Amino acid sequence: MSVYLAFSDEASVNEIEGEFLVAGYIAKETDWPEFSAAWQDRVLDASPPIPYLHMTEIRSPKFREKHGLTYYDSERRVDEAVRVIYSMGPMSAFCAKLKKDVFERVFVGKKSKHFSYRDPDYLCFLMYVMQTIFFVKHTYHDVKLLNFIAAEKQAIPHKRLKEVVEGIRQLLAEKEPEYASILGDVVEASCSPEHQIPLQAADVLCWHIQRYNFHALKPIVRLERGIENRMWYLLKDRHGHTDELDESLLVEMGRIC
Repeated sequence: MSVYLAFSDEASVNEIEGEFLVAGYIAKETDWPEFSAAWQDRVLDASPPIPYLHMTEIRSPKFREKHGLTYYDSERRVDEAVRVIYSMGPMSAFCAKLKKDVFERVFVGKKSKHFSYRDPDYLCFLMYVMQTIFFVKHTYHDVKLLNFIAAEKQAIPHKRLKEVVEGIRQLLAEKEPEYASILGDVVEASCSPEHQIPLQAADVLCWHIQRYNFHALKPIVRLERGIENRMWYLLKDRHGHTDELDESLLVEMGRIC
């Protein structure tokens, strides 16, 4: 029996017609060290070396100058990160997204006994947890436990993420006990250096989905170099596993919770 780890990051498109999303990768705990070693060798230790890969910073002229990168060096480094992600076979991509206007119509000012509706990141993380737990249960028959590791910059503090998971655990225990048995916990990333590289991969995925979706919302905005091609590789299982929380689903969630 195996433990699986799901690494996630969050982003938002801050427009009236924008959206919130949580995205990341899931794989068996024993597969992540091999992935991290490849990332360290091919992405971070390539010449010139960089201490970490974060999409916002590697696109910053200040960061590039500090580490001796040209613009094309930085683009090639991201391309190599995408290749590392795609080359890791037993890994799946997940994304949960929520349109800002839908959230405001359904949930603004409301609360739940399990979690607060005041922040849409709660709902995105809840959907992310639900979709991964159902996927893992149906796909990997050796699953013993699924744990979640979230980027520290997420809008929801670590303590509140744990509350979201506990709320889901209560719901599953009542309605789907076989899923509740494999739902693990939220692991604090700062306590485990080995978690940092998988979170960098989640950041790469999240940034590209955000930019790709922003272009879909505003087609007049030019899609930046390589994003569309990279998306095909980043989403892994053909189109990845993407769920959008539509209004009817949100209303039903509000009724249940």
